[in-house]
Amino acid sequence: MTSFNQELEQRLKNLEVEQEEQDVALTTIGDLDREVRQLEAALAEVDNYQTKQPEDYEPVYDPVTWKLESELLDDDGHAPVNKNATTYVIRLMFNPKSPQEWSGTGWCEFGKGKRYSSLEQVNQIFKELKKRWPTYPLKRFKG
Repeated sequence: MTSFNQELEQRLKNLEVEQEEQDVALTTIGDLDREVRQLEAALAEVDNYQTKQPEDYEPVYDPVTWKLESELLDDDGHAPVNKNATTYVIRLMFNPKSPQEWSGTGWCEFGKGKRYSSLEQVNQIFKELKKRWPTYPLKRFKG
């Protein structure tokens, strides 16, 4: 009978150890579940985050920008009536303080872009570039 009691006591101890291990596992799972819920809440907040749209910002004007805008062609590609320009250039205005110019094959630094001799020529290239990059801030200038 003693061996039977010893066997039962051993089984009981084994069950108690297993129960402790399961309690630890449940606690860990509960902690992980809590962390997952916190991360889900943070992601939901990020999903609802709205960035400022370009129109929300005030434009920054400096002398270079004013000069460039004064040389800017209107939306139809016509030069201002009071100015006589013989060449035109297409500029990428991501940074108005330092715009890039179209070289004919790619974008290059300010002052090194391709000069077009006629409005028709610059307007044709401008339309092609607008098709290629419809969201880029491209502008035509007297050069």
